[in-house]
Amino acid sequence: MVHQLGYSLRILAINIVAIVLLVASISAFAGTDVLTWHNDLARTGLNRREWILRPDNVNATDFGKLFISNVDGQIYSQPLIVTGIRGEGFNAYNVLYVATEHDSIYAIDADTGFLLWHVSLLPPGETPADTDECDPIIPEVGVTATPVIDRRSGPHGTIYVVTMSKNAAGIYFQRLHALDLTTGTEEFGGPVDIVATYPGTGDNSSNGNVVFDPSQYYERAGLTLSNGLVYTTWASRHDCRPYTSWVIGYDQHSLAQVRVINLTHNGHQGAIWQSGGAPAVDSNGSLYAMLGNGTFETTLDANGFPNQGDFGNCFVKLSTANNSLQVADYWTMFNTVEESNVDYDLGSAGPLLLPDMTDSNGIRRHLAVGSGKDAHIYIVDRDNMGKYNPNGNITLYQELSESLGGFNFSTPAFFNGMLYFGPVRDVLRAFSFTNARMNGNAVSRSANTFPFPGTTPSISANGTAYGILWAAENADNAVLHAYNARDLSQELYNSSQAPNSRDQFGSGTKFITPTIANGKVYVATTGGTIGVFGLFNPPRLQKLSELDYVGLGDNVLIGGFNVQGSGLKQVVLRALGPSLQANGAKLQNPVLELYDKNGYLIARNDDWATDVNAGQVQAYGLAPSDTRESALARILPADSYGVVVRGLNNTTGIGQLDIYDRSQPSTATVANMWARGLVGGSNAVVGAVTVAGRASQPVLLRAIGPDLISQGVPFALRNPTLELYDSHGTLIAANDNWKSNQQAQIQATGLAPGDDRDAGILLNLQPGNYFAVVRGAGGTIGIARLEAYAL
Repeated sequence: MVHQLGYSLRILAINIVAIVLLVASISAFAGTDVLTWHNDLARTGLNRREWILRPDNVNATDFGKLFISNVDGQIYSQPLIVTGIRGEGFNAYNVLYVATEHDSIYAIDADTGFLLWHVSLLPPGETPADTDECDPIIPEVGVTATPVIDRRSGPHGTIYVVTMSKNAAGIYFQRLHALDLTTGTEEFGGPVDIVATYPGTGDNSSNGNVVFDPSQYYERAGLTLSNGLVYTTWASRHDCRPYTSWVIGYDQHSLAQVRVINLTHNGHQGAIWQSGGAPAVDSNGSLYAMLGNGTFETTLDANGFPNQGDFGNCFVKLSTANNSLQVADYWTMFNTVEESNVDYDLGSAGPLLLPDMTDSNGIRRHLAVGSGKDAHIYIVDRDNMGKYNPNGNITLYQELSESLGGFNFSTPAFFNGMLYFGPVRDVLRAFSFTNARMNGNAVSRSANTFPFPGTTPSISANGTAYGILWAAENADNAVLHAYNARDLSQELYNSSQAPNSRDQFGSGTKFITPTIANGKVYVATTGGTIGVFGLFNPPRLQKLSELDYVGLGDNVLIGGFNVQGSGLKQVVLRALGPSLQANGAKLQNPVLELYDKNGYLIARNDDWATDVNAGQVQAYGLAPSDTRESALARILPADSYGVVVRGLNNTTGIGQLDIYDRSQPSTATVANMWARGLVGGSNAVVGAVTVAGRASQPVLLRAIGPDLISQGVPFALRNPTLELYDSHGTLIAANDNWKSNQQAQIQATGLAPGDDRDAGILLNLQPGNYFAVVRGAGGTIGIARLEAYAL
């Protein structure tokens, strides 16, 4: 039964709730999002904030398929991830967004596979588009391109999606949708039909304008969101004319069409398909795309551009300045017409923007790289791409003609100075750079090859360490591969290794790109399944204990924890006193109280054996040794909770609060635990932290003092220090003022303290027991909070 607190206790509860909600709001955004194709606008494919998966724990014993999620159609787009999302109907979930060729969008709990919502984007009387001999995707076409997400758009964030459909009269539609992340409802008056015209005399032109015919196009390349605009780029239904090369931009908040350009407006073809890869965007907002075979005029104007403005088979840079789309620069090979005529087009893969590099003359280079069906690697200088020269590729920054062993249908990945390609029927290859030029020979290769169409690799890493290259193999039984990114000859894992087909997850999909986030890998299939892979016994926070003085009023022992995800979490809470081996007077009869986030008492215990769930406490081996001590075993939904230890009848003394996470994955997870106590003189806040699992767990420990003042704690510790000891009592880390040691690393977690005087330690902790001690610098006194976050 839920009880309303009395006035005096209500004041205390408000303090508790304020602290719980602060922790919840911070930790909800501490995970890693994947909001766009290949992770970022440079299209590097890199997640540099992966703290769980490492080369030493990704193996067929500890790692594999956790579950499969089923959807209603084939999946050609990359799954996307939004972490810690809250909204109507949500607690705090990591959400997996999946688009299907049946014109559906799914929001799935990324940690358990629980369906959060599903919407069909088909209007009444319409079906997904049918297919014919021109279509590589069968039997239906709905959502093919990877959507794009903006967490800040609309009330809860927005996912932008392009659908294709057909009505009973045989009329085809392409539409742009903007959906609320938490409900899937349409936003901004959407959807809007995609229609366009552009001055020209090319394919499907009328009265001096080329016309966008929805029946002739796929939105194949991933959607791109930049500077408030959603850009759509268009490929043909296979290679069947009539079609031209469209780039169309929409205002992300009104869905109004605001930018249009056609890159073969006086010719034909020039599809932007890029094997699903999205256009890249530089820091100035310029877009980069690679066009397929199509019209290119070798007669140039005074500026070196084709005299009719047709850029088939070109690497193009589009300026978005002055509220327009214009070709700012381009490059194409000297034999571009010949290559286009035999379908050796450049646009079979997508571009990647390399990080800035300095050449041997000290010049800072801004480079982009791409490769197509001719298997050459082309590197362009984004400041001077080179345009067209009939005498050879002499204006190109760098060309490597024999570095790949097969046609290329994949966008490369980049990590730690290395560029990774996965060509058709070839091995994975890693290339290095010296003085802003790529070295021609691969520095490492995988032992295995990849069948058609090769593979688009993704990378996970913790900063510049623990790099893993992930690649999906297109086969009847799709295969997920993991390699040491430093040495591709070292395969860490593949989904065929486990016995009894344990890790099979469906049939392969062309051009599918693995998504890695928060200790899991997501791979989609044409069979309408998403295989979700991770550690079977992942590292996690299992326990936090605090030993401290339990006083009166607001000086009782206070703690809390935050549960995220779907499903239920089994916790055990204990309040100890008489059994403690402690110096000073012990709390002789502790009372334990559990509060929800709104400050209501939801459970209370005095004398553990009297609780309704005392048998569960015993079953876990956690029954206190003294009958006067308290314990609660509860199964809780995802939410934020506060815990209070006080003395019966206002007694005082040394007490201990224990918070245990007792349920195994893949239930909801305890994202953080914390406890608050009084620091003064020889009295320190001492917390015991236990890490469980089969791998190391990145843990952020924070000692918070000055931040508490804004939360209504006037007697806050003004300058806390933090020490961490292992189970043998050896000091392994210490900090006073969190910015002094690991400022960049802590800021990267999204959990940096709000005051420079707070303390913080970020470490990968092996499974075991640790002790954290919070003191006051210079012997100062006050109330401090010890926090432990599982990253």
